[in-house]
Amino acid sequence: MSRPILNARLHLIALILVWAGWMFTTGLVLGRLGVLDQPLTWERVAPAGVTLLLTALAWALVTARLPELARRGRLWAAPWISMTGFFGLAGLLFAGALYLQDPAGGPDASALMLARAAFGVLGLCLIVLAPTDAAPPARLFLRSRHASDVIARRSLLAAAGQAMLVTLALAVFLAHSSSQPFAVMYIGYG
Repeated sequence: MSRPILNARLHLIALILVWAGWMFTTGLVLGRLGVLDQPLTWERVAPAGVTLLLTALAWALVTARLPELARRGRLWAAPWISMTGFFGLAGLLFAGALYLQDPAGGPDASALMLARAAFGVLGLCLIVLAPTDAAPPARLFLRSRHASDVIARRSLLAAAGQAMLVTLALAVFLAHSSSQPFAVMYIGYG
């Protein structure tokens, strides 16, 4: 195996592991914010929303580099993107389970944010230093007439509509929430 192929494969594995660590710290942060075990209020939703927005942007950065790294490593990209998502979800669920077992335990807030920052900086370094091919500058997809850019514009509009609906549903939920658990309210008891 040649050196560039090995470099790309190791880069790919490192990026997947950093993403799993980032999602683990995301789960711990959400637990510390009280999203996992306390009733949702705007005081908890705002920082949790910023955390999830930052995580979504990081996911966009990671998935933008994965196909190129897989191609350079002579690998098919689809399983590696799926594996990255699986490891991220596993990290998030593992952190949530750890938090729900012992809400008072775990690292203190400064150590948690330091670990999160370390994963973020390491991930950014891996993304910026990932080997790429030289490509001509592309036009912005919002103004291009290419067929894939038309699909991207439609997807952007669909995502914006979905974000609006989720925000509206969350606002309705918070407006009508009481001290009863949501599952009990949904079933209709109480």
